[in-house]
Amino acid sequence: MEKITDNDLDLLFAQSAKQQRAVKNINTSVMRMVRRDLRRKRLRKWAKLLGISFGLPSIIVVYVYLLYAYMPQLPEQLRIASFVLPIATIAILLAKKMRSFSVSDM
Repeated sequence: MEKITDNDLDLLFAQSAKQQRAVKNINTSVMRMVRRDLRRKRLRKWAKLLGISFGLPSIIVVYVYLLYAYMPQLPEQLRIASFVLPIATIAILLAKKMRSFSVSDM
């Protein structure tokens, strides 16, 4: 059985300290990446919510205004269909999205 000298012991302690620093650096960088990914995910969800909440009504208002302002020469039935069909489609798609929407996911 070999005896461990003081120099060998010092070398082992130094290597152990280097490994602990490396592990600590790795853990720190992993935790930083996890936090960053969680922030991005949360930001994406809020952006999606705000986009649906404000963007969709804005698009509908602009669509109706443009249709009303620039297509007055259309026959009445075609004009009504041009209003109702796209808005009904958007409303149906929005209703489907709202059924699966959950605030707890945020």
